[in-house]
Amino acid sequence: MRVAACLAALMLAAAGPVRAQEPAHPESIQIGLSTDRVAITADFAGADLTIFGALENADPLINR
Repeated sequence: MRVAACLAALMLAAAGPVRAQEPAHPESIQIGLSTDRVAITADFAGADLTIFGALENADPLINR
């Protein structure tokens, strides 16, 4: 039990500085699918799906 309390305290201490440096506009991901529904019936043999997306407000260091 004591170990769990120490681990929890360490995690909270490590998370503190990260929160102070959060950007004003955090990154977000917009995701889309090529097909909204896939009907799975008794003779279902598979389906082709395309998943696509875009990253908004990306960190400039990541964009390079």
